[in-house]
Amino acid sequence: MWPQPCLPPHPMMLEETRQSKLAAAKKKLKDYQQRNSPGVPAGAKMKKKKTGGGPQTTTSGGCHSPGDSQYQELEVALDSSSATINQLNKNIESLKQQKKQVEHQLEEEKKTNSEIHKAQTEQLETINILTLEKADLKTTLYHTKRAARHFEEESKDLAGHLQHSLWCIKELEWALSAVSTQQQEEDRSSSCSEAVLQRQLHQSIKERALLNAHVTQVTESLKQVQLERDEYAQHIKGERARWQERMWKMSVEAHTLKEEKKRDTHRIQELERSLSELKNQMAEPPSSVPPGGPSEVEQLQDEAKHLRKEVESLMGNLQSQGENNQALSLLSKEQRESLRKQEQRLQEQEERRLREQEGLCEQKERLRGQQERLRGQGERLQKQEVRLRKQEERLRKEEERLRKQEERLQEKEERLWEKEERLQKQEERLRKQEERLVLSRNQKLNKQLAEPQCSFEDLNNKNKSTLQLEQQVKELQEKLSKEMEEDIWTVRRRRHLSLCQASQRTWRARRPWWHFSTPWSQCPGEAGMAMWAAEGAKAVLPAPGSPGGLGLEGARGRGPGPRDRG
Repeated sequence: MWPQPCLPPHPMMLEETRQSKLAAAKKKLKDYQQRNSPGVPAGAKMKKKKTGGGPQTTTSGGCHSPGDSQYQELEVALDSSSATINQLNKNIESLKQQKKQVEHQLEEEKKTNSEIHKAQTEQLETINILTLEKADLKTTLYHTKRAARHFEEESKDLAGHLQHSLWCIKELEWALSAVSTQQQEEDRSSSCSEAVLQRQLHQSIKERALLNAHVTQVTESLKQVQLERDEYAQHIKGERARWQERMWKMSVEAHTLKEEKKRDTHRIQELERSLSELKNQMAEPPSSVPPGGPSEVEQLQDEAKHLRKEVESLMGNLQSQGENNQALSLLSKEQRESLRKQEQRLQEQEERRLREQEGLCEQKERLRGQQERLRGQGERLQKQEVRLRKQEERLRKEEERLRKQEERLQEKEERLWEKEERLQKQEERLRKQEERLVLSRNQKLNKQLAEPQCSFEDLNNKNKSTLQLEQQVKELQEKLSKEMEEDIWTVRRRRHLSLCQASQRTWRARRPWWHFSTPWSQCPGEAGMAMWAAEGAKAVLPAPGSPGGLGLEGARGRGPGPRDRG
């Protein structure tokens, strides 16, 4: 691996050091001028003693004037270079502001993504609420099934009570038939008196009254059973209406149910099966009541006919007896009327049974209507699936838009790279100009120092002073060259590190999410960046024997292009 460049100090610290160095250089120039200024009158006096003329003083003063002008030019050049550096800093700040704007746009996009995530969490919460409502519906259905079973058991118990009451009625009728046979035997034997017959008639009347009371109790129990059935039917209607309302709410909120479609359909099928079982259970009539009804009515009718014949035979036998038997004939008429009433009641019971059958038919029709409603709900679910598909398509379109926005951001980043490259080129041009100015100034100074400006006598007298001046000038040149080299090296180092950081950010931004674990040292453009850093350091840093250390390599050393950045 290539050695990575060291991190630079803060840019504000570098500017402060540069300004302090410039101020120190200016102070040194002023000190040098002050040191050289007192030597001018001494030289003039020596020339006056030797030559005695005044123009030599002017010549000695003229030797120092071009050096001062050159130092002033150097100061002006330093000021111009500082102005150009300030302009470059302003350009860099503008680029930083543009980067901040791009980062602000990225933060806004992150906020939109977070809002979408919040909406998805809300949808998941609604799904959980719907699942809880489904569990409540299951519990209500279980309770309704349990109540239906309890009602069936009660209906079976009532049917058993009815059978027992009918059996008692048959036993009483058998007893009546036995009494009638006994009366016939007594008539035949004609040994029984009229008092015994009256007692037997009173007993038969009492027994019939008891039978009538028992029949009324049975009819009242039937009415109560019918009322309970009606109340249960109304309760079932109310629960069905509530269930339908909840199903409608669920159908409205089913837009967000993508993952639970299959579960919902499976649960709905189970509910339909349970409803069909309830319908079948409600549609099955009680097995014991209907078949026993018409057979018992026929038996009662036959027995009534038999009783009528017996009564007619008794009337024929009793007409011959006299006036006492007229009371018996009246009693027989009352018995006939009671029998007719019983026949009417039996007819009413048959009509009620027919009504119950009609009610069962109506329940079947209602169940058919519920099946049609369930079919309609299935169609609604299909429509909801279509809507969900449309929503998925919309989400895909939104993803495509986000991708396009990312591409636009990448294009903006590439434009920023191009602007940075342009700034690099401008900085390279400024460096070349600075190097040319330094070279030209050094040449001018050397020429001015090489030109003969004084006579041989003055030169012989001032060899020591010129040598000292040359040494001081060389020292100042070396100091200025070192300071300029240090400034150039710091600027290049800043640029290099800023480019490395920017390329690192763009490389990490362009990578997919599964590549974020790889370090920056393994990026494709790291080798090229390290090579460039090494070459730039070699070109910019001064050699041990060279005064400036600036060559063509330092002028041509450029930063990595967009291809080298990887």
